[in-house]
Amino acid sequence: LFQHETLGADLEKINFNIGLKGGDISLSDFSAIGRKGGTLTGSGGVNFANTLESNLALKADRLVVVSRKEAKAVASGTLGMDLTGENIQIIGDLTINEGLFRLDSLPSSSAPTLNVQFDDEEDIQKSKAPLVSLNLKIGAPRSFKLEGSGMDAEISFDTNLTGTSSAPNLTGSADIVRGRFELLGKRFEFQESEIEFRGDPMQARLNIVATRQADDFVARVTISGTPEKPEIELSADPELPEDEVLSRVLFGRSPSQLSGLEAARLAAALASMSGGGGFDLMGGIENLTGFDNVDVSQNQDGQFQVATGRYLS
Repeated sequence: LFQHETLGADLEKINFNIGLKGGDISLSDFSAIGRKGGTLTGSGGVNFANTLESNLALKADRLVVVSRKEAKAVASGTLGMDLTGENIQIIGDLTINEGLFRLDSLPSSSAPTLNVQFDDEEDIQKSKAPLVSLNLKIGAPRSFKLEGSGMDAEISFDTNLTGTSSAPNLTGSADIVRGRFELLGKRFEFQESEIEFRGDPMQARLNIVATRQADDFVARVTISGTPEKPEIELSADPELPEDEVLSRVLFGRSPSQLSGLEAARLAAALASMSGGGGFDLMGGIENLTGFDNVDVSQNQDGQFQVATGRYLS
């Protein structure tokens, strides 16, 4: 049994044949079954004659390669490892048959660490880690899902992973095949999408458009920038000011018709969209109760009253 704790991938029923000849070791008829599905087969060899050289070629067939709380992936394709001296190259061409990424399950930031240096550091012998270079083609025609944080989408991508294990470089593109997401508690449907990877995934260029049909207009959200610093723009067809669009989406009324509490919620929503944060108590209550609108106000006698409602269309 082989277990990879970081990826959550397991192999069992591992079988192979080893041959010895001079300075060569050959590996043939390698096969294994993923404990959570799929198979892995391959062959390869190691040469000790002059410098250490090795090559290993593997083939995956719907193998579960990642199984973690925040992500799962089933892949098929080829994967190889070439070893020359102290340099290791990982090459491959993988297709993601099924994938799931849960945004709400991402691990929290790690504990802070201290950078401690000792005066006699030069006396410590450090082992030089081998250089691991990458040359992987990774694609997913669809069936890769994003869930959580108001997102429910299916994406496709065609990417290349190069660089090294310590400094990976991701290039290629991705598209949202279908899906929806919630902005400030209101559902929007994806219409157009273009995600371009240029190295660091958090610096990918975004161009995503989602819409929501209102009574007499179509609200449009455009997401640009990068995943690290996204920029959100709200517009409408026919054209309306951003605060007017947001007010009608959230409350079904223009800003001039809002109560004091609703106006405060609108200001918090605009601050949230611009990256300024904002606390929305009533929005949280709406999400918990399932109502489309929860409003607290005072009547002429000074008594508080609560109004709730749901949209029929």
